Amino acid sequence: MFKKLLIALALLIFSGCQPQERDWNPIFEDTHFNYFNTRIEKSLALVDELVRSPEGVLQENLELIRQQLLKLKDYYVPITTVRQEVYDAERYLKIKDTGKAKELLRRARSKVISLLGSTDNSVFDKVVVELTSMIDETLASLEHNDVDTAYIRLKTLGAHVNQMLYKGELVLSGTEFEK
Repeated sequence: MFKKLLIALALLIFSGCQPQERDWNPIFEDTHFNYFNTRIEKSLALVDELVRSPEGVLQENLELIRQQLLKLKDYYVPITTVRQEVYDAERYLKIKDTGKAKELLRRARSKVISLLGSTDNSVFDKVVVELTSMIDETLASLEHNDVDTAYIRLKTLGAHVNQMLYKGELVLSGTEFEK
């Protein structure tokens, strides 16, 4: 009896010493796409105004519409893609597919790097460099097999990219895309 109790106690102790498994917990961030709707609605409102405006205002309104569409193309779509890749990397890390998580983060990094120099706005470039640095730190954790740190960094990175989308107008303040 004492032997069985001792074995049960030893099993309990050893099972408590095992590293904690992270439960499957997909990110349920607020990932709506209202920022797309807002951009599209603003562009449509400008088009409606354009239809009713005298010809002198035509060129000015066309440039505003062009800037709205460039913001969608050159900021909101790439950052939305980056957010999805970061969230997917977190999911792959959960199922212990570190290789796929790294691949997704490298793709996200490539998209972020492509944003550098797309404007003449140093504040925008600083935001892009900061995001690149966060991705690099996460990749470094994965390269060193520090999965726990990488997991925490992925969660932080996902939340950061999500905020970049919701606060897009602040990030893009004073930014004009020239493509």
